[in-house]
Amino acid sequence: MCVCACLFVCKLSFTFPSLRLTPAVCVFCQPQELNFLDYVVSPLWGKLAEVMPQFNEQLTQLKSNRSVLFLLGVQVVTSTPAFA
Repeated sequence: MCVCACLFVCKLSFTFPSLRLTPAVCVFCQPQELNFLDYVVSPLWGKLAEVMPQFNEQLTQLKSNRSVLFLLGVQVVTSTPAFA
């Protein structure tokens, strides 16, 4: 999905709150955000933490944030009513 369409959906969430979508955890954005964390950010921070062990705490926080983002996405998907 293109960014423009995703931003449109996020804008709709403000216009029509009954959609129960939030810009931070939009059902369209969330998979791309998780993929970006999994395939770009986490490997970089993992290598950085190997070289500089003082970054292990940040890597742990990154993994925790990723888990929370995943759970929020699941919550949004399961609580959003189907359109008839």
